[in-house]
Amino acid sequence: MSDHMLKIGSRALLEVLSGRVSIAEFNKRFGWRAGDEDIPNKPLNPFERQLREGRLFRSIDIDSDDDAADDWVTMHFGQPDPAISKFK
Repeated sequence: MSDHMLKIGSRALLEVLSGRVSIAEFNKRFGWRAGDEDIPNKPLNPFERQLREGRLFRSIDIDSDDDAADDWVTMHFGQPDPAISKFK
């Protein structure tokens, strides 16, 4: 994970998108905090952080490895988009 990139297992992403795993459980698994929590030693959920910064997806790559148990989804986020960013 970096400021403009997030890499996550495809299974974990699919579980949260399908609703099988709640956002609360998803955050717990990765040690993230929700947007309304004030826990200084836990990083903010990176999807929430990107949205707060007004950043949308720029590209998404899927890295497959036949020997691995899961594939990786790498999401790249662009610069703040005026359509969803706060006016400065």
